[in-house]
Amino acid sequence: MNDIRTIVAATDLSPCGEEVLRTAKGLAERFGAEVEVVHVVFDLRKLMGFFVSDRPLGEMQASLEQEAAAGLKKQVSEVFGDAKVGATTRKGTPYGDLVRHVEEVGGDLLVVGAHGAEKPEHRVYGSTAERLVKESPCPVLVIGQRGGR
Repeated sequence: MNDIRTIVAATDLSPCGEEVLRTAKGLAERFGAEVEVVHVVFDLRKLMGFFVSDRPLGEMQASLEQEAAAGLKKQVSEVFGDAKVGATTRKGTPYGDLVRHVEEVGGDLLVVGAHGAEKPEHRVYGSTAERLVKESPCPVLVIGQRGGR
């Protein structure tokens, strides 16, 4: 395996995402690597179809992004404490923007979570983790949801 200098840890802010961060932290300590944590907020403009709401789409998007930034800050603090860790919130599609993020930061390893929840769209598109394994420019470590944590 090539030298691992930068580990990109992708979290969806769930308990499984927290396990991803704990795994990335342990690997970083073992390899003397830096960790870049990233969370992708889905861009609502990319949704197909329409829905009715009394809130404008831009307002809903801004609210999602604010909540995500606060959740990311909290989760990174809980796992890494005061350690120096890059933390980024992006807007877009999870698999596409995670691949772009890995490329931008020069990631040597991508750590992601898999919930194991079968969704109808997985039959057509595959899960985010599956797509990342196929598209990532670096090796991908997939962490399964352990015991409902």
